[in-house]
Amino acid sequence: MRRELFEQVARKQAVRSARLIGRTDSARFRWLVKFANTENFERITPSRLKRVQQEISAFAGLTGSFHQSLENPISREAVHRIAAFIRDGLRAYTNGASWDLPSMSIMRSVIPNSDHPFYAGSWNDAFLMSAADLLEALGAFLRICAASDCDALFVRHKRMIFCSSRCSGRERMRRFQANTDYYKGKRREYYLNSLNRDRHTARKGGKR
Repeated sequence: MRRELFEQVARKQAVRSARLIGRTDSARFRWLVKFANTENFERITPSRLKRVQQEISAFAGLTGSFHQSLENPISREAVHRIAAFIRDGLRAYTNGASWDLPSMSIMRSVIPNSDHPFYAGSWNDAFLMSAADLLEALGAFLRICAASDCDALFVRHKRMIFCSSRCSGRERMRRFQANTDYYKGKRREYYLNSLNRDRHTARKGGKR
């Protein structure tokens, strides 16, 4: 009976997580990075905030009402804080430093027929542990955008160095313009040198 209950919980979690943040670890990692890149939670609409709260619960594999309480709700401010903490941790990891998690009071369980562990504890502790698991598995694909005016985190595919086609296009245009200015300067320098050589030649010819 208990095994059937665990399997039922696992199935419900899988369906809910797939709908909100994706089914695979890669999809969940991309969602985590997108969440970490968001810095304006204080300005999102109430409906969008509710969606984010549902995504957080799905990401951490939370069920029932134990994951948040009146003392520790998934509030707008709490979402903003944990996104900033995740962002700083991912950046530290990408730059070769360790990401030190805070002390937690949490229990880890493995549910039969589930691909992910189940954490019993506060929502923020369960969320951080789930994020740490994913970072350990897929951190090698994490990058910081190479565009000079962007430092967004992104999940690398193949040999990507930019977080988006927009950043890639802007950087190509910036480099083209920089090279254009450089070669215009070189052409002007060559032109001025040619004028000086012609004047010098003319003066030598006049002395004869």
